[in-house]
Amino acid sequence: MRVVCLLSVVSCLALAACGPPSPGDSCKNDLELTCFSSFSALECRAGKWTKIPCLGQGGCFRTSGSALCDISFNHVGDLCPRILTGYGYCSAFDKVVACTDGVLQELSCPNCPNC
Repeated sequence: MRVVCLLSVVSCLALAACGPPSPGDSCKNDLELTCFSSFSALECRAGKWTKIPCLGQGGCFRTSGSALCDISFNHVGDLCPRILTGYGYCSAFDKVVACTDGVLQELSCPNCPNC
């Protein structure tokens, strides 16, 4: 009877370890992105899962086996997926909010054609 109980406990612990990642859990593939909720993602940064807001209408979703994070309504100072470095959106005339080193920053952009 003790062996059965011990195996049940070990099985439960093993299954819990195989669940979806949580912020702060360890990870191996830097820049890997996975959806955490409808409006947040987790990105592997320096060996730890980091939560990133995905506040655009698309939120966080999967397509072709990859997670995508819509940052179009995120705010300056919010984290952004580092894979989006250099991408952004107009915030005002001659200003753009762009993902820079994993953080959204407002930058001057006098030559942006659509701002």
